[in-house]
Amino acid sequence: MTKHSIVYGFAIFRDGEFFGEYETSVDIVDCDIKLVGDFIKECKEHQSGEFIDIPAKVYDKCMTQAKYDASEIIPKDDDANFEVALEELIPLSLIDLLPDDVLDLLPDKVFAENYGPEELEQIEDEEKNDDDDEAPTKENTLYLVIKQVYFDQIVEGVKKEEFREIKDTTYKKYLQFFDDGTFNYNPNVIDENDPLLGDILIWNNGDYPYLPINYKYLSLAVGYNKERDTALVKVEDISFTPMLDKKGNPARLHDDCNGGINLDSNGELCFWQVVYHLGQVIEINRAK
Repeated sequence: MTKHSIVYGFAIFRDGEFFGEYETSVDIVDCDIKLVGDFIKECKEHQSGEFIDIPAKVYDKCMTQAKYDASEIIPKDDDANFEVALEELIPLSLIDLLPDDVLDLLPDKVFAENYGPEELEQIEDEEKNDDDDEAPTKENTLYLVIKQVYFDQIVEGVKKEEFREIKDTTYKKYLQFFDDGTFNYNPNVIDENDPLLGDILIWNNGDYPYLPINYKYLSLAVGYNKERDTALVKVEDISFTPMLDKKGNPARLHDDCNGGINLDSNGELCFWQVVYHLGQVIEINRAK
């Protein structure tokens, strides 16, 4: 199996203060490269071009080497707290090993020869503008029926978030999943061997592991009448939050393994909501 040397930079911070920038390398093999490529192709959320957004197996290998090098650099008698951070973007030495169909999915910034702050800021602004100009389509727009009072609050700019409970009957509208029915998830927040992975009610220490469908717009309609108020609203961000019980605490549950699910403040399950953070109201149509 062929080995490939990945060269990348890392920074050391001493008690939160910058200590220095260094360079190191680590060997990866062909199956690691395939793992990175497949990971990027499987989900748009993994196509940011950021170093941290590659499979944990490869990222951890790079981080482990950087931490080892840091331990050799740091004075042995220094009792301060040290932290290590890898460079922001996927290193070019890894980029050069990825197939063309993967490279086509990555943003331009990962191909820049210099990662200076001014260049990065300019590229990121251009990408943001490109995203802002993305036209609404059936694929990037979520259709929701809403009550009149909430509709009016949204178009007036008072209500900035729209919540939807994730249920067995609705999760396919909100969560990414593959052809075999398994959910796409963030490997940085949950172990792939977690026995509850795949359960939409998983508590996971209050960090919902599944990835949302990346909607850019909400198409809102008041009720089901033919003549009704409608609006198209931009989605700025998508997050998840636990539903709350009557005391204002996360509505956690416990499965007793006998078909019974009971409220339990320490339960391994929880009711969740997806949260759409709203931006500009693009279009409003009032019923006559």
